[in-house]
Amino acid sequence: MASQSHLGSVGAGDNVNIPYSTPSTPHPQHQVGWIGLGNMGVKMAANLASHMRNMSPPLPPLLVYNRTTSKAQALEKELDGLVKAVDSVEAIGTRCDLIFTSLSDDDAAEQIYEALLQAEEKRVGKHMQERISSGFSTLLVDTSTLHPATTGKLERKISALPKRHFVAAPAFGPPPVAASAKLVFAVAGPYNSKKFASQFLVPAMGRKIMDFGSNPERAASFKLIGNSIIISTIEMLSETMTLADKTGVGSDRVYEWLEEFYPAPSALGYGKKIMDSNFQGENGFTLNGGIKDASHIIKLGESVNCPLPIIDLARQHMVSARAIGGANLDWSSLSAGFRVTAGVEPFEKKEMLKKWAKTQDNAGASS
Repeated sequence: MASQSHLGSVGAGDNVNIPYSTPSTPHPQHQVGWIGLGNMGVKMAANLASHMRNMSPPLPPLLVYNRTTSKAQALEKELDGLVKAVDSVEAIGTRCDLIFTSLSDDDAAEQIYEALLQAEEKRVGKHMQERISSGFSTLLVDTSTLHPATTGKLERKISALPKRHFVAAPAFGPPPVAASAKLVFAVAGPYNSKKFASQFLVPAMGRKIMDFGSNPERAASFKLIGNSIIISTIEMLSETMTLADKTGVGSDRVYEWLEEFYPAPSALGYGKKIMDSNFQGENGFTLNGGIKDASHIIKLGESVNCPLPIIDLARQHMVSARAIGGANLDWSSLSAGFRVTAGVEPFEKKEMLKKWAKTQDNAGASS
């Protein structure tokens, strides 16, 4: 990235979903890289690669790395000519000046960023003067959900190096929303870096940017706060739909009520999964990820003396669901963990209704 690449003059922007003026046009020699092809990352990377081909001027193919190399190779094959798979983090760090990451947890993020910075040392030298005279800068954009302390640690390590910039841009939305490029990004970091990154975030991968200033920890905190609302919604739906099924009202009638009075996308999406006991994790967010997020949220609350009893309860139910169903189920399967506490079959609603019917029959026989 040329030293002026995201510091140049800009015009007025007209997209209200991007809170910045129009950024400078990317130079055709910019090389963009992507690390992490999980349920979210693979869809985001595919959309970004397609968008880059349509930019003016078009950019080179997106370089992608994933720990399981077959995923990167599959994406390269699927998007013929738009993506090039590489076999190491070092290949991204030594060849790219704009790097996006979508990582599963904090440990992975720290390991990946350490490897990226080591790769950059090989490219431009370890000494400050070598970096200053190298003639380019590097922008690293993280879309993962991390604890704010981890995000802050990454930012301090990166920004301590000349011409290295870090932007936190955690993404809101499940994989189907990522596939349709309708994510919402909570963004924080240096202003010009955010502005330059915005043209790759929206409309390529999302529909809106929410700006949280210069401190990346603020964006990371907001992502956890937003996720706490989603987790609380899943917990609430688990309780009310189980109650509806046990009383014979039926969770389908609760879902009908949701459509009329609580038609939020998360409520409808997760309500349908719970109603149908459809907890497959391929196109969702896994229990492992949900437990990680809930733990981060609880820790964040403790840091400011803010108790979060609903999140604590939901986390317990996710741990129970993981114990009986496996870590790769969708996090809405916390409903199965709750069902166990209610004395019903965790994964088969028909069995739940049979138990209710048997109870009613016994009650009738004794009356």
